[in-house]
Amino acid sequence: MINFLKKIPFFTGLTDNDLNKITSAVSPKEYATGVTVFSENEEATGFYFVVSGRVKIYKLSPEGKEHVLHICEAESMFAEAAMFSGKAYPAYAMTISPAKLLFIRKRNFVELIKENPEMSLKMLGALSNKLREFNMRIEDLSIKEISARLAKYLLDICSANGTMTFDLKMKKLELAQKLGTVSETLSRTLKKFKDKKIISSEKNKISILNIELLQDVAAGLKI
Repeated sequence: MINFLKKIPFFTGLTDNDLNKITSAVSPKEYATGVTVFSENEEATGFYFVVSGRVKIYKLSPEGKEHVLHICEAESMFAEAAMFSGKAYPAYAMTISPAKLLFIRKRNFVELIKENPEMSLKMLGALSNKLREFNMRIEDLSIKEISARLAKYLLDICSANGTMTFDLKMKKLELAQKLGTVSETLSRTLKKFKDKKIISSEKNKISILNIELLQDVAAGLKI
């Protein structure tokens, strides 16, 4: 448990003793695909870490249209902001694959922080980094075209994996929702990338053929 928590940016800087105290507040949970972890406006009783699987965070428009805000994968966390604000969950969370989660109940976690105030200070940096990531995502969705968003997404995967060839873990619908578009537009953009010899693809496997051009597209170059 401690080794897993060490991988979470939120807990960067905590000692083994700190992490050992946190494990006492953790409850493991397992979910099948398509299970609602929590609903919008439900009381925020705690927050979650993803051990394995994927969870989508989304909102529903008045017309019932789904807008995906984030897809959480292994070693990521979600719902911590709602817990710290003392309010209800601001969105829905649903598993999109079988998932193993760790749930930290708010009451237990607050007691730990009261006992060790330095723990909360160590976590502020990780929260600030996450806030910056969300601000960048909002900027991407509001300003950049879908080709630039897709290019940046592919570059991020390339950087994280350290390879020019990788598998897309998401279905096209899930990726389209993450990028703020629809499947048809995503498919057309992928085809355009292939036609321009920027990438090649077979099923879910992507190979980047021209990383310089992909970087230019991510920066706003129209193709």
